[in-house]
Amino acid sequence: MESSTSHGDVAEDFSFADKDVCSTEEIQSKFCNRYIEVESLKITTKNIKCSPLLDNSHSNYFVSVLSDKSVVVVDKQIFKVHSSYKPHEKEVTDIKFSPVDPFIIFTSSLEGKITLWDLRSNKIEKHIDLNQEENNMPVTSFDIPSHGKLLCAGTELIGTDSFILFWDLRGSKNLGGYFESHSDDISYIKFNPDNPEVLASAGSDGLINIFDVTQSSEDKALLYSLNTEDIVSCFCWRNENKKSNILAFTDVYSVQLWDTEEGIASHTFSRDNIAKALNRNLSYECYPVPISISKFGKNPIILAGSGLEHCDSSCLRTLEINEKNGTLQPHGILVSKDENLTSITQTASFSEDLKDITTIREDGIASLWREKFSSTNEAFKSSKVKKKKKINPY
Repeated sequence: MESSTSHGDVAEDFSFADKDVCSTEEIQSKFCNRYIEVESLKITTKNIKCSPLLDNSHSNYFVSVLSDKSVVVVDKQIFKVHSSYKPHEKEVTDIKFSPVDPFIIFTSSLEGKITLWDLRSNKIEKHIDLNQEENNMPVTSFDIPSHGKLLCAGTELIGTDSFILFWDLRGSKNLGGYFESHSDDISYIKFNPDNPEVLASAGSDGLINIFDVTQSSEDKALLYSLNTEDIVSCFCWRNENKKSNILAFTDVYSVQLWDTEEGIASHTFSRDNIAKALNRNLSYECYPVPISISKFGKNPIILAGSGLEHCDSSCLRTLEINEKNGTLQPHGILVSKDENLTSITQTASFSEDLKDITTIREDGIASLWREKFSSTNEAFKSSKVKKKKKINPY
């Protein structure tokens, strides 16, 4: 019986594999920084569909939400699982550390409730029910400003409205909300970490809305409505020289940098731009990694990888946004303990000094990467992917 695969097909498949467009020496020269994988841990035996990663710079823990509705808490000092728990019956949609108590973890769910978990007692201390008599409120995202007195939550589209709800954490009461600014599900909510009076919300309608929450009405509170023209999965605030920007990650694997005071997009980087900066030949294999970070420094640094469809030739690298000329430039390489990354990276968190990167892959592997200035060529070469040999199909 003849095989359905020919020599030519195998050669063609290999020729279209994702790979660098230049030599190893050129890659080492362009990507000057090295991040070595110093710790790794399998936090789940199941593949992760969506795993928000939250790294608390004020405590020894980071947490992640798994696809089985559980929350895993990892001790960063020993890089071991500290605890795990299931705070909700339905899907966990967001997670935050309390900004005033590093041992309290908040989680939200599509069941319309938010729970408070105490790492000291390892139990749920409180439930906040945002549901109303006339409507269930499936919460998609939430945040707490730096003073810790308020909670703000966004919901799915309910009828023709999606809601941004406010809750007084001190008095445990509903403070009302906004419901006119978005026309679809709210995908992400985030207060400005340096200005607790300013809130940003992203929606499936492609809008990022900026609010001054001290105002008496929604109309007065809405400062800017930024049209990204894509669904924003998450974003980060960047405050530099008394100026605020938002770095947004979209569902079409693009990255957008917005000036929130002028209400304009400063820079937009498509998937093709990301592939070019990574020095890879197939843009459809490349993707930016949603990141959590509180400080960016002079120029924003993002994490991006390749191997979205085929992980056997993947890479993971950092890229720098040059704000002056609006380009995306090579920055650093993440050097894995393995020969290659066996799964795509779902989410990441940078330390404030950009020296450490924590990542979680789709296969449930959490890794800690540490910058190494005096990295050797041998360390880089050990991470290279070995070329596939052509396989005789019969």
